[in-house]
Amino acid sequence: MQQAILKDPLRNGPCLGRRSRVALHALVLGLAVGAAAPTLAQDVGVAAAVNPATLGTPPGQDTRVLEMGGAVTFLEEIETDVGGQTQVLFLDQSTLTIAPSSYILIDEFVFDPASFDGDLTLTLERGLVRYVGGVISKDGGVTIETEVATVGIRGGMAILDNRVPRRLEVINLFGQTTIRPKGKDGQVVVMDDASEFAVVDPSGLSELGKVRSSDLRSINASFRGGNRTRIVTATVRQQLAANPAADVSAEPLPVRSKTPAGDLPAAEEVLADTQNSLFSEVARGLQQEQISNTEPEQPDQPADLTNLSGSYNATPNPYVTPTGGDFSNPLAQNAKGGPDPNFARRFSSATIVNNDQLQIDSNGDGVIDLVLPIAEGDFEVSLTQTNSPLGALSGSGNFSSLGGSSAFFSYDLRTANGNRQVQVVGGLPTDPSVFQQGSLEVFSYDLDLSLSQAFPNIKASQLLVATAPGGGFDSLGGDYRSSVLWMAFAVEGEGENQRSILQATAGKLTDLGNGKPVLIQTARGSVLETGSQVRDITRSEAGLGSLVDGEGNAFFGPDGDRVVVSNNGPFPLDGSTSEQQARSINQIFVQPYDDLGGTSGGFSTVAPRVDTADGVGDQRPSTTLVGYASGVGASRLPGNQFTEIYVLESGGPEGESGLVLQRDASSSSLTAVADFGVTPFVTDGSAPTSARWVFGDIGSDNAAYLDEDHYAALESFQDRGQGFDGQVNGNDQGADGRNRYGFRSFIIGQEPIAPDSFFPETQFCTCDYLQWGYWSGEYEWDPSGDQAGRRERVHVGTWAAGQRPSAAEIAGLSGTATHSGHVFGTVALGNGSQRLAAGRYDQTFNFGTDTGTFAISSFDGRDYTGGNLGSAGTGHQADFKSTTAATAANGFKANVRGSFYKGGGDAAKQVGGTFKITDGGKGNYTASGIVAADRK
Repeated sequence: MQQAILKDPLRNGPCLGRRSRVALHALVLGLAVGAAAPTLAQDVGVAAAVNPATLGTPPGQDTRVLEMGGAVTFLEEIETDVGGQTQVLFLDQSTLTIAPSSYILIDEFVFDPASFDGDLTLTLERGLVRYVGGVISKDGGVTIETEVATVGIRGGMAILDNRVPRRLEVINLFGQTTIRPKGKDGQVVVMDDASEFAVVDPSGLSELGKVRSSDLRSINASFRGGNRTRIVTATVRQQLAANPAADVSAEPLPVRSKTPAGDLPAAEEVLADTQNSLFSEVARGLQQEQISNTEPEQPDQPADLTNLSGSYNATPNPYVTPTGGDFSNPLAQNAKGGPDPNFARRFSSATIVNNDQLQIDSNGDGVIDLVLPIAEGDFEVSLTQTNSPLGALSGSGNFSSLGGSSAFFSYDLRTANGNRQVQVVGGLPTDPSVFQQGSLEVFSYDLDLSLSQAFPNIKASQLLVATAPGGGFDSLGGDYRSSVLWMAFAVEGEGENQRSILQATAGKLTDLGNGKPVLIQTARGSVLETGSQVRDITRSEAGLGSLVDGEGNAFFGPDGDRVVVSNNGPFPLDGSTSEQQARSINQIFVQPYDDLGGTSGGFSTVAPRVDTADGVGDQRPSTTLVGYASGVGASRLPGNQFTEIYVLESGGPEGESGLVLQRDASSSSLTAVADFGVTPFVTDGSAPTSARWVFGDIGSDNAAYLDEDHYAALESFQDRGQGFDGQVNGNDQGADGRNRYGFRSFIIGQEPIAPDSFFPETQFCTCDYLQWGYWSGEYEWDPSGDQAGRRERVHVGTWAAGQRPSAAEIAGLSGTATHSGHVFGTVALGNGSQRLAAGRYDQTFNFGTDTGTFAISSFDGRDYTGGNLGSAGTGHQADFKSTTAATAANGFKANVRGSFYKGGGDAAKQVGGTFKITDGGKGNYTASGIVAADRK
């Protein structure tokens, strides 16, 4: 597949003069491809219509007169004088009309005619232009840079007026136009309606409103050039010298106030005026074809929507939380045990009638059995009579015309007696090709599981859905390439009254055999209730899946704009294989340790698509990291009996006791193996002596790797019987011969939700090269006798890992290095309570003597000073440990073990490891966690 890729290598570089910038472009590109400057002027379009006095300057060439039908090249500068005007028809069939006294530069042009993918970037240095979208703009790949703002155009037409220096007016004619002011406090503006306008200056947005019909006609008239017919063959300087009266800017337009509604043009009027203006200036045939091909979607709701699909569900009973609170929003938390399996319908032939009625045949028998009111935005619902088997319904609804030609609706309803909650969701399905990208693309959704009732300060990440690097999504049982990632975290209260929650999921998009993607995964987690007693730790678990319609669609809107996520997974499609797959998703949300059938709650929530944060998905190298992990474990027998509390610590290089985390870009997955030694704290002598926890696997369907900062894996289920999926005391089998494995477990990086807001007094290490994060879970231990069924549990563990320098790289260092960062981990008391805590870490190390000092400050109310460091004795000079503990009041002691990690050309850029605190042998206090620090 051949693709034209033309980019400006200095797009983000320093601002240069026009001619010097073009010359430098030609030089850089010539060095890159080994070609002379004239061969770099690749065609990006033609001049579809020209009034003379329009000059073009291809990169590295002389200024020329731009003539009708003449080629327009990449990096061409186009300048018109007071009588000049032109229109450029690009290769993607978009057009750019350039008014008199204007100057524009074609910065970037990327277009693949086979896939219709592309990008177009222009710089408007002065003047007036009108852009009419082609193929590239349909996916929002058009950007126009100006002095005061960056303008993005998606699916339509826009006018940019920069005739007054340092003042930009943008008019949205059709489609969507986004303005990002370049000022420090610039407010981003998104315009969706025809005739909306915004004015931006160096201070940001100064005006926003609707353009008057008379003003729009006046602006369109401004695109007409002069009527001279002679050809002018002068350079820019000669041209201006020959016409000294030429002014590079026109008179300022008056600043508009809010436009009276009676003077607003209708959408049809805007289109007609634009067409008339275009037709008067260009060859009619070319532009008429352009308008017919690129007319944006109408902003008004379509009158006839007949192929809507979705799901119609009810609960057996209203959901009541374990503490008695009622979730009033059924879309957020809608059932005890999830939707009623006896009333879970999927439909694919709903119709909007007269723009005010939604008619649904919910059971596919050809009879409309549910008629609901519908209107744009939010509205109330009250149905006293209905053919629905659930009878009268009342509540609220919401309808969104996504982009004008698509739709999504959701209803939160109750039956007349209030005993059942009802959910109706659906719309126009997303074409599966949206998720079949040729390269990685990250789709972000706001996912709210309404945990804020129990944890008011909880922070939830966006639900990240990434397409496969090779295109497509995973078929049932096929190779794993796509990624799904989500996390929630909260720490509230202080001391023994602290409570906390940590949840995460990692998985994939799955094709259940119908060629359409659905979400199938389980959200794992752990909750430490108020009182912080070990007996209060509960595992949380929710089957996480997207609701599907009658045809198996799970996403709605042209670009996957909405997805409905539920804990009961997708409703089964026809066929035993897909049905079995769907039923494997459990409905447990929060459960006691030894009661899988205990308290449970269902949820379903509409997750809208939002902008993906900059950088997500950008850097995805395949890497192997080594490091350290730590946690406080607790042994528990069925019947709520705790027998042990102990500290888990790992560390050291690969091949010895430690943490190894491998991330694989080709399969978008990862695996992590942590080998731990155990130090008993509260014990009857039966604490484990060692343990191995394993998460994910390369190519597995319960791991996700989006980039260097966004990755996670659930427990491993690979290679059982080979010691890969977990061990207790060096044995992967219990007395009964069953394999041991970590279950209800996960590991995740800290980037989705850093702990900063929960510990504001601690300055956490940014650690650009060292990775650190959280882990949590259980593993099963089933020795014989009275401890059969025993499980080991960690609420929130921590880990740190990176790329260790070689021995030679460390040996090449001299002098001293000072590092500062944080410690973060778990405190355990002799009464069985636990809490999370964080503090500051400082270290100085002399590479000449292989000795150093360290201190821990403000950790759980104590400062530890006077600690000394030396070689760890592992045979690698990058490793160190404390030779003298740092001490605090009352005999408390802190020890560390860690390694130097390289990055940015510095072999000792960062420090990572574990720390452990004891109370001097009293047996009432211990703490363990990770160290992460950056070189000053």
